[in-house]
Amino acid sequence: MSVAVEAAESLRALAPDGPVETRWRRLARALGFGERRVKALYYREARRIDAAEMDTIRAALAHRGEATRSKARRHGQFFKDQAARLQAVDPEFYREEIDRLRNLARRESG
Repeated sequence: MSVAVEAAESLRALAPDGPVETRWRRLARALGFGERRVKALYYREARRIDAAEMDTIRAALAHRGEATRSKARRHGQFFKDQAARLQAVDPEFYREEIDRLRNLARRESG
């Protein structure tokens, strides 16, 4: 994969939802680039891409991935806690809900 394609795909993954103009502003602010530069990278119009720029984009993507994994772990722990609470109240009555919560916790925890 070329660097231009990698940069464009990474920016698309990092781009927040919302209007396009808002995306440029938010991406530019998050990466420390200008809005024009972000737009050029996003649409693969940049003539060259510095190694420092790619390092910044890759670091932001890695940080986002770690944040997503961390969030999934927190969700998994929440589901485990809820299952334990229901287990303490009435395990027979809440059996289906407890099983569902434990399955969700396993899925979120990886």
